Amino acid sequence: MIVNLIKKLRLLALVLGVVMVWSPAANAKWWIFGQSKDDVDFGYLYLNNVSYEELGAKATLYRETLPNGEVVLRGKARSGRNQVGNVRVSLDGKATWQKATFKPTGEFEFRFRPEAERTYSVAVEVMDTTGKTNDVERTRKELTVSPQRISDQARRVLDALVAAYRDENASAFMQWVSPDFAGDTVSLDRAIRKDFTAFDRIDLRYTLNNVVMDPAGRLFVAINFNRSVTSSRSGQTLTDSGNTEFVIKPGEKGGLVFSMKNPLIFGLSDAENVATGSVAGGADEATQIGVDAQGNVGVGQVSSANTEDGSFTLDADCSSWPCPSYPGFDFANQTVTTGGVGDINLETNLFFPGFNQIVGWQILTGVNMDSVHEAPASGYSNAGGPMFQAEPNIGNTVALQLPNGKFALLEVVSFSNPGVGITRSTYRFKYQPDGSRKF
Repeated sequence: MIVNLIKKLRLLALVLGVVMVWSPAANAKWWIFGQSKDDVDFGYLYLNNVSYEELGAKATLYRETLPNGEVVLRGKARSGRNQVGNVRVSLDGKATWQKATFKPTGEFEFRFRPEAERTYSVAVEVMDTTGKTNDVERTRKELTVSPQRISDQARRVLDALVAAYRDENASAFMQWVSPDFAGDTVSLDRAIRKDFTAFDRIDLRYTLNNVVMDPAGRLFVAINFNRSVTSSRSGQTLTDSGNTEFVIKPGEKGGLVFSMKNPLIFGLSDAENVATGSVAGGADEATQIGVDAQGNVGVGQVSSANTEDGSFTLDADCSSWPCPSYPGFDFANQTVTTGGVGDINLETNLFFPGFNQIVGWQILTGVNMDSVHEAPASGYSNAGGPMFQAEPNIGNTVALQLPNGKFALLEVVSFSNPGVGITRSTYRFKYQPDGSRKF
């Protein structure tokens, strides 16, 4: 028994000797004991409260948005059934490493104060107590800290958009739009090109009201604007102003527009598919420039897609009695008529409804037809006889409730007297065949 005890003591001494040999390096060599079949990875990883993965391979941070001027990496390492032994971070592409503070539960944190305009090649390594590490290359990311103010970044994007829009350069405009634009890039591109067809002499100016950056690096930009455009179709110059908002997200150019709200300053020709929501408490829609599907430009919500429009000329000859021509206009068929069979008919300078018909009419004095987007619900004079004169109403708009119950708008464009009892007058019109008062 004594011999066996001596053998056991010698074996114990040998083991203790081995442990003592390794003990000076124990803090650095703990991973040699055993192997692990469990993956080492992250439960979560954030950089300044932004998801690390969502930042992409390259990210630009703005000094004014860094809390206390620091970049903070926070996360939770996991290693399956094993224990996390170490977390370290490299800022120079794995050339050197710095330890992160971590808890036995795997939570860790690493802070550093970056220099402006310097690019850091960041990598994060987690090692468990068996020596197994995460896929470090998946954590590689280039971080650059910009001294630029985020308001300057917002102006850079908006200035480029405004310049391209004024120059009617759709290609240059779309270069500043994010590929995942919330309102659909195809619709925006098409709407921008329609705007250029509808407008002449675009003058657009803005003032930056506020810029806020969210944790994902997106800029929420609020502006007020003043705008002036000339309708290519009517030659009328329209102006408006208001407040609107944009979201600009990080991109290759430093920022790309991701979304824009009503009232729009770009892409008015297809506002429904371009705008993402409306500005709360913004300008009244009735005061904003709009474009309809036919390219008509006006203030407010412009014509319904069902609206039919055009122009016509009436030559009235009452040089002898009874008037031999008695011209008129049939709105449903959009044709000039003779013999008093139109919805409205002209006798020299005075309109009458068609024979044995009743037409409601209401003069909108000083109102351009393009600014009328809904016919009045009431206030019509119902005439089976004389209605209104053409010449005194040049430039005015007349709302009509026709014999078929539909609504139309009529604008007197010009009126002349080539001879005694002979007149020539020109009109613009809009007709709503769906029976609504919307235009």
